[in-house]
Amino acid sequence: MNKEFKVVLDKLYNEMNSIEKVKNDPVSFPHKFKDEKDIEVSAFISACFAFGSVKKILETLDKIFKTMNFEPYHYLKNIDKKGIKEDFRGFVYRFVDENSIIEFLNSLSSVLKRKGRLIDLAEKNIIQTAENIFLEINSFADYPDLIKKSNLLPDIRKKSPCKRLNLFFRWMVRKDNVDFGLWRDKIKPSQLIIPLDTHILRISKRLGLTDRRDSSLKTALDISNSLKKFNPQDPIRYDFSLCHTGIQGICNADVSKAKCNLCSLQPFCIEGKMKEKI
Repeated sequence: MNKEFKVVLDKLYNEMNSIEKVKNDPVSFPHKFKDEKDIEVSAFISACFAFGSVKKILETLDKIFKTMNFEPYHYLKNIDKKGIKEDFRGFVYRFVDENSIIEFLNSLSSVLKRKGRLIDLAEKNIIQTAENIFLEINSFADYPDLIKKSNLLPDIRKKSPCKRLNLFFRWMVRKDNVDFGLWRDKIKPSQLIIPLDTHILRISKRLGLTDRRDSSLKTALDISNSLKKFNPQDPIRYDFSLCHTGIQGICNADVSKAKCNLCSLQPFCIEGKMKEKI
């Protein structure tokens, strides 16, 4: 383990571990609620819509929760299918049309009415190993009343990295100023898998955390295991700060546009060190 690299990673984590930093992140919506049931449900919905530009994600989530009168748990526990269909008629967000969100919310409503809490579903269907949480074919993501006809949940049979589900688990399991830790007595932070998106993949390759190039579950596991060298008990603590280094445009996909001079990770970045020599 590179001790200097760990110092920089921890410093970056501490700088980003602030409620002020969540404003431009989907996790900002669960932070609007105080009741654990609302936090849990809003976090699941927010994570499922965490794709695309941040601005559009936040606009879409605001629209969804306004429709629910900012009472997501009560709304889904008490509304019927007809009500959801009426409320979300005409909804469109990228590849999610009104039929998809209606099926998704109907399924989520059905689960909450029968199970009460998503943690009850998770406990039954998530397979835990000594190192990581693994989602079996018939587990959380494939639960028939939740996945149904919706395209908002991953198909792990297609080697999906399950980014949005792993993001939801991070929020529920870890506990700091960003993440809620509501499930921390059920799942250990050390078992989490990093939510792999384009920012995390790009930054992880540049930092030497993985040699893999594909956005697969294997790559997510490889990066997670690399981060365990720096913090075995809580390796995914670095996800939020690393991801936002990309979201903020500091670590741009186009190296010529990257703001390497503003990045504390530059001394450990393959591309950053090469750019410095030019």
